Amino acid sequence: MPVLIAIGEADAYPVTALKQALDYAAEADVGHLIVDLRAMDYLDGSCHEAPVYGKEKLDKIGCKMVVVNASGPTSFILTTLGLDTLMPVVHTLRQALRRIKGQL
Repeated sequence: MPVLIAIGEADAYPVTALKQALDYAAEADVGHLIVDLRAMDYLDGSCHEAPVYGKEKLDKIGCKMVVVNASGPTSFILTTLGLDTLMPVVHTLRQALRRIKGQL
């Protein structure tokens, strides 16, 4: 199961790199994708477009995307922007795997 790990801080600039990685995953037909944000120190509100972009792209080819999230500022941004209602957001990789397998 491919895991895309985002590290550090994300504001408007790194969004392009994240979108490129999501494009690559969709083009490579990875099946399903886990986006791991646990190592993110900060996620700016302007970054909301990247996960939505990735989800839409993967949905078109029948792939599931699950976000593994840390607590704190990253969690606050995801819930404030409502991204947790658009895609599964879980706390552990185990939960992400279970969600993709349809067990959660």
